[in-house]
Order: sequence, then structure tokens, then C-alpha cells
Amino acid sequence: IFSALLSPPLDISRWLRPVRAQMACECSRAAQSNDCPSSTVACPQTSPKIEQEVKALEGNNDSCCFDGEYPMPYERDYPRLLEKLTPAVADSLVSDGFAVVDNALGEGWGHALRAEIQWAHSKGLMLPNQIRVLDPEGRPFNVSKPNVFEVDLHHASLREKLPELDELFWNCYQLAAHLNGILPRLQLRTLPASYTMKIAHITAGGGCFPWHYDNPGPPDNRRLTLLFYLNHGWQPSSGGEVRVAPFMCAPTTVEPVFDRAVLFYSETVLHRVLPAHSERYCITVWFDSDVANRDILSPLVAQNLALPGADFGCSKEALARVVSTPALQRMLSRPVYAEEYEKSIVECMTEDASGAEPLLLVHHKYVAAITQDPELASIVKVLRRTRPSLE
Repeated sequence: IFSALLSPPLDISRWLRPVRAQMACECSRAAQSNDCPSSTVACPQTSPKIEQEVKALEGNNDSCCFDGEYPMPYERDYPRLLEKLTPAVADSLVSDGFAVVDNALGEGWGHALRAEIQWAHSKGLMLPNQIRVLDPEGRPFNVSKPNVFEVDLHHASLREKLPELDELFWNCYQLAAHLNGILPRLQLRTLPASYTMKIAHITAGGGCFPWHYDNPGPPDNRRLTLLFYLNHGWQPSSGGEVRVAPFMCAPTTVEPVFDRAVLFYSETVLHRVLPAHSERYCITVWFDSDVANRDILSPLVAQNLALPGADFGCSKEALARVVSTPALQRMLSRPVYAEEYEKSIVECMTEDASGAEPLLLVHHKYVAAITQDPELASIVKVLRRTRPSLE
């Protein structure tokens, strides 16, 4: 089996076509929301979600602009962040798939940004995070993640209400250009329309996100994810950590402490947010690239895949070549980590057991679609024998 799979060039289209066709059918029937079944448990953001956000804005026109108080003096110290993104950060992205940068924005500006997120939530500008799924009759409906509120800042009318977040948004093009300079392989687009910013507030109560990829595949062009954490006084009991796990690599848990930035590849780093037991504030920026979703071999897989080749009739390097393309990593992650995906979905919907049922159904259908292919099922079996635990 493996000798046939490894003959160059590696053609995975015959596996991707039936799976994509099934999931595309599911998505097209479901007036899709903000993720995709191949990444988390939902579908890409489309008009229903945007319409909700527009209605929320229209219903809050009396809040013309942030009128709260900033906790302390501050300056918009954007050059500080650029200086923090050193070649060492690029090296960490290459070797580990992610990087952590502390004291990224400065305490004063960090508190100002957090104050605007708090104000936006208090004014009803942030909506529950929703997932669009299908009922047994194929009718779409929304499932809300308990205690998770967010809004995308693609609406100029919203950014105008939040001057410091607007300033950060408009300067992200400099950040993309700087990242290209320290890591040219990223090839990030640098125009304002080529990145997206979202603000999120988890109001404790165990709010969290299940395992997923930020880029579920074409036509998504996300290449790099950047998180800014604004959780002053965070303690281990607060929860809400982000757990990152490049495919077939041991996971790393990163604490969401105040003024910390976390960067990782949107295409190839599986991740989730653990249950938050205190309020959690985060800004997410997604950078697009024209080379996103290219099936480039991932050095992380070859480096970390712990397969004793003699047991499976192929070398570690050979099997790594089969599963090291972003498309196959995303495809195989659900069946390889089926139990971990399921557990994270249940945790995410602890306060709404009925909401978990359709999400689990989507997950089980996706796993079944993959494992119906005999060759893919064989690869999944091999990988499950050697996978590191995600716990």
C-alpha cells in the first residue's frame, strides 16, 4: 500500500474529492456560519452571520463611539511589537509551528484595548459564537457556544466606535510586511483587505473552543494566526489556555496572560481553547497568503513522527511524506484524534447538551467519510498507534 502512495508526485486528489463533495453538500445546505466541518464542527462564515452583526450595529447606533474610561495613560506603541518579532520568533515558527511573544503591546495600550472590548460587549455589539449545523431532516439551524461572545471588525462602522482597536487594525499591514521580512516563506498579503481581526470575550462558565484548524482548506487563504491576550491577573485557576498541536506532535499549552502574543500556522496547527473559569479577552488576527494551502511538505511531521518503520513496512520518512501535506493533515486529524475531538465538543457544550448532539453527529459523519476509504483507513490505523496524546 505505502509503496504505491509514495511514488512521486503525490496525488491526494482521489481522496479529497469524495470527502470534499460530501462536506460541501453539507455546507451548502446549511447556510454556513464561521467555521467548517473539516476544521471544527461548523461551516465557513457567510451572510447569516454578517446579517446578525449588521443588525446588532444598527440597533446600537446610539453608542456612537467608545465613551468609557481607559484605565491608565498609554501610547500606541506599535513599533514595540515589531521590535519583539525577531528572527528568533521566525525560528520558533519554523521549528515548532508556533511562537510566543510577551510584553507585545505594552501595559497601557493593552488595558485600553481590553476596555474597548468590555465596552463593546456591554453595548450589545458582540454576539454569541454560533455554529450552523443541520437537523436530521437537513434543515439548518444555529447552535451557540455557551459563554463565548465575539465580533469581526470588518465593519468600518464598528471600528469607528472603537478607536484603539481601529488603530491596531489599520497597522496590521505593517505587521504582515515585517513578518515577511523575518520569514519570507510566509508570503503574507499586506493590504488591509487581506487580513481579518476579531475580538472575543469568554464570560467564564467554562466557555471554550473545540479542536480545529483556523484554515479548513480552499477557498480559505489564512496563512498565519496571531492572538493577543488581554487577561490581567490571570492565574492557573482561570483556565482558558490555548493548546496547540502541529499534526502528530505533542501538544503545548500556552497560558493567556496579559499582553502575550501567540503566532501559529493557520493551515497546519491544530488547536483549541480550554474551558475558561474567569473572564477571558482575546484579539485574533488572521493573515492571508497566496501560497496558503499549497501542499508543501511539513518539516514538523518528518521531525516528530515517531513511527518504528519496521512495524509497518515503511520508513518513518516515507510515511511522513504521505501525511505531511496540509490538506491530508486536516483530513486525517479527526479520525486520528477522534476521541479528543469528541471530548472537546462535549466540553464546549457543557451547558447545552442538546446543542452537542448535532455537533457530534457532524463529527461522526466526517470520521465515517474518511474511514470508508480502505487506504485512508489503513493510514489512520497506523497513525493512531503512534499518535501523541492531546491531553
